[in-house]
Amino acid sequence: MSKYLQTSDTAIVFKGKVAKLVRKFVTVGSRILDISAAGGGLGRQLQDYKVLSADFQNYTNGLPFVEIDANKEWPTKEIFDCVVSIATIEHLENPSLFLREIFDHLKPKGVAIISFPDVTDFRHRLNYFLKAELPRYHSNKEHISIIHPDVFERVFPFEILAKGVSSCSMWYVGRKA
Repeated sequence: MSKYLQTSDTAIVFKGKVAKLVRKFVTVGSRILDISAAGGGLGRQLQDYKVLSADFQNYTNGLPFVEIDANKEWPTKEIFDCVVSIATIEHLENPSLFLREIFDHLKPKGVAIISFPDVTDFRHRLNYFLKAELPRYHSNKEHISIIHPDVFERVFPFEILAKGVSSCSMWYVGRKA
């Protein structure tokens, strides 16, 4: 998970894109769980929210933190208004368990924001056609789960409020029923 991301803090959390999505869909002051928080960039951008950073090690330098291994059931039983997962699901052995954990830790009408590499991107498809490899998976041995948007939308247990592409990554915003 974020041990691979901490140097760039995932391009400072998509250069503020994720914070803008939170501000659009989540009320100020709400409780947010930032899974795979790396250096806590999102928590620093959203100081008017109650952000709890989560990862398997604490790199956040003093932000509220809980240790969570996203490959397993989460030890915390807290419920949140929003769960954010940026560039995490592709590192996991069991993406379905991860999505269930997000669902279980959201309040009714809670919001989930999730991103993963866009394997439908033209460069990925061309590279696969020419070399039979996906660039962000071949060079990054920690990417172990290929997430295709069509399949993701079928297993994503939320009403999709928004989706898009940013920096060759797909992102989704969903609301729990």
